[in-house]
Amino acid sequence: MTFTFKPSISTSEIDEFQEDFKFFVDQIPYARNVRHGIDLGTRPNNASYALVAHFQDEADFQQYLDHPLHKEPIQSTIVPKCESWLGTQFLTAE
Repeated sequence: MTFTFKPSISTSEIDEFQEDFKFFVDQIPYARNVRHGIDLGTRPNNASYALVAHFQDEADFQQYLDHPLHKEPIQSTIVPKCESWLGTQFLTAE
Protein backbone atom coordinates (compact mmCIF):
# COMPACT_ATOMS: atom_id res chain seq x y z
CA MET A 1 0.00 0.00 0.00
CA THR A 2 1.07 3.54 -0.56
CA PHE A 3 -0.43 6.50 1.25
CA THR A 4 -0.30 10.19 0.37
CA PHE A 5 -0.76 12.47 3.34
CA LYS A 6 -3.10 15.44 3.24
CA PRO A 7 -1.16 18.70 2.70
CA SER A 8 -2.32 19.98 6.08
CA ILE A 9 -0.90 17.05 8.09
CA SER A 10 1.56 18.04 10.81
CA THR A 11 4.83 16.36 11.75
CA SER A 12 3.28 15.09 14.98
CA GLU A 13 0.36 13.59 13.02
CA ILE A 14 2.85 11.80 10.75
CA ASP A 15 4.58 10.43 13.85
CA GLU A 16 1.19 9.25 15.18
CA PHE A 17 0.44 7.62 11.82
CA GLN A 18 3.67 5.64 11.99
CA GLU A 19 3.09 4.65 15.62
CA ASP A 20 -0.45 3.51 14.79
CA PHE A 21 0.93 1.27 12.05
CA LYS A 22 3.59 -0.18 14.37
CA PHE A 23 0.90 -1.07 16.88
CA PHE A 24 -1.73 -2.61 14.65
CA VAL A 25 0.68 -4.52 12.41
CA ASP A 26 2.17 -6.25 15.46
CA GLN A 27 -1.30 -7.25 16.70
CA ILE A 28 -2.61 -9.05 13.61
CA PRO A 29 -1.22 -12.61 13.35
CA TYR A 30 -1.75 -13.34 9.64
CA ALA A 31 1.06 -11.31 8.07
CA ARG A 32 4.43 -13.07 8.01
CA ASN A 33 6.59 -10.06 7.32
CA VAL A 34 5.57 -6.40 7.37
CA ARG A 35 7.67 -3.37 6.52
CA HIS A 36 6.47 0.22 6.49
CA GLY A 37 7.91 3.70 6.58
CA ILE A 38 7.95 7.31 5.53
CA ASP A 39 9.07 8.17 2.00
CA LEU A 40 12.64 9.47 1.71
CA GLY A 41 11.47 12.44 -0.34
CA THR A 42 13.94 11.90 -3.17
CA ARG A 43 11.33 12.00 -5.94
CA PRO A 44 8.61 14.64 -6.40
CA ASN A 45 5.73 12.29 -7.26
CA ASN A 46 6.22 9.64 -4.59
CA ALA A 47 3.59 8.71 -2.03
CA SER A 48 4.22 9.82 1.56
CA TYR A 49 4.25 6.41 3.22
CA ALA A 50 4.39 2.76 2.18
CA LEU A 51 3.50 -0.58 3.70
CA VAL A 52 4.48 -4.01 2.33
CA ALA A 53 3.12 -7.19 3.92
CA HIS A 54 3.79 -10.81 2.99
CA PHE A 55 1.23 -13.54 3.65
CA GLN A 56 1.44 -17.33 3.50
CA ASP A 57 -1.51 -17.49 1.10
CA GLU A 58 -4.66 -15.72 -0.05
CA ALA A 59 -6.66 -17.15 2.87
CA ASP A 60 -4.34 -15.48 5.39
CA PHE A 61 -4.56 -12.24 3.43
CA GLN A 62 -8.36 -12.38 3.52
CA GLN A 63 -8.34 -13.04 7.27
CA TYR A 64 -6.06 -10.04 7.68
CA LEU A 65 -8.46 -7.84 5.67
CA ASP A 66 -11.41 -9.01 7.77
CA HIS A 67 -9.67 -8.58 11.12
CA PRO A 68 -11.12 -5.76 13.29
CA LEU A 69 -7.61 -4.41 13.97
CA HIS A 70 -7.17 -3.95 10.23
CA LYS A 71 -10.50 -2.21 9.73
CA GLU A 72 -10.23 0.18 12.70
CA PRO A 73 -7.11 2.12 11.55
CA ILE A 74 -8.74 2.80 8.20
CA GLN A 75 -11.30 5.03 9.91
CA SER A 76 -9.15 6.38 12.75
CA THR A 77 -5.81 6.89 10.99
CA ILE A 78 -5.90 6.61 7.21
CA VAL A 79 -9.09 8.49 6.32
CA PRO A 80 -8.39 11.56 8.51
CA LYS A 81 -4.71 11.88 7.57
CA CYS A 82 -4.46 10.71 3.96
CA GLU A 83 -5.47 12.33 0.72
CA SER A 84 -5.28 8.99 -1.08
CA TRP A 85 -4.05 5.42 -0.79
CA LEU A 86 -3.41 2.66 -3.31
CA GLY A 87 -2.92 -1.04 -2.93
CA THR A 88 -1.68 -3.88 -5.07
CA GLN A 89 -1.95 -7.56 -4.24
CA PHE A 90 0.04 -10.21 -6.08
CA LEU A 91 1.28 -13.77 -5.67
CA THR A 92 4.97 -14.64 -5.66
CA ALA A 93 6.82 -17.93 -6.02
CA GLU A 94 9.05 -18.69 -3.07
